[in-house]
Amino acid sequence: MIRLRHTVTMTIMILIICLVIGYVAWLCLQQVGGSAEDGRLSVLLSLRMVFLLVLLVIISLCTVLVLEYLYFKQSTKQLEMQLNSDMLTGAGSRRYGYDCLIEAFNEFKASGVSPAIIIFDLDHLKAINDSYGHVTGDQVLQGVVRAVYDGIAPSDLVVRWGGDEFVVLCRGVQARELGELGRKLVAAVSSAEFQAGEQLIQTSISLGVSVFSPGDQSVTEALARADRALYQAKESGRNRACVALPKAID
Repeated sequence: MIRLRHTVTMTIMILIICLVIGYVAWLCLQQVGGSAEDGRLSVLLSLRMVFLLVLLVIISLCTVLVLEYLYFKQSTKQLEMQLNSDMLTGAGSRRYGYDCLIEAFNEFKASGVSPAIIIFDLDHLKAINDSYGHVTGDQVLQGVVRAVYDGIAPSDLVVRWGGDEFVVLCRGVQARELGELGRKLVAAVSSAEFQAGEQLIQTSISLGVSVFSPGDQSVTEALARADRALYQAKESGRNRACVALPKAID
């Protein structure tokens, strides 16, 4: 639909430009016709007409190219936003998140400074969906993402990895601060309340956190450590955070 509107708009604009060019050419021809007795004036007017027509054509082409560029730029930006964002929760998409993890890993290889890599999921989301419906479950997911974003820096990233599982990338966190950061995010979610009709719903998350290690060959090793810490948190009773550091940092 958007593309159709753009095509119609461009067609109308080209028609208007062509009409203007035709009208100007007609005026010039009228002037040339009225000055036939003066050969030099006829030639001068003819040259002016040709110059004016060429100028108008160049202006019209430049206008069309500029409009096409602006439309392409806007369309590309919208497409990037759709690809980079999860439409339901407002978190980053998995594809975008994975690219950011690779970029962070390359920076770690160059500087030796690793961000915190967090994996969390909601505790008992299925029970919320079964009791209150999936619409409420979606609202809870959105609220959890907002609560996590409130607990991290504006430059940090929350990614919807799949279903109710999320990955968080936090820069500028020291290894000794990982546990505190994880507990802070768990507490932020557990203290949040979500409205479902006349009832208030509270939920919680289980969270695992790790960092890159000099021996890692890719981002998957750090994700696997964080995932193991997540399952340790689940096995320990949920609503908590666990840290899994590489052996080189233990």
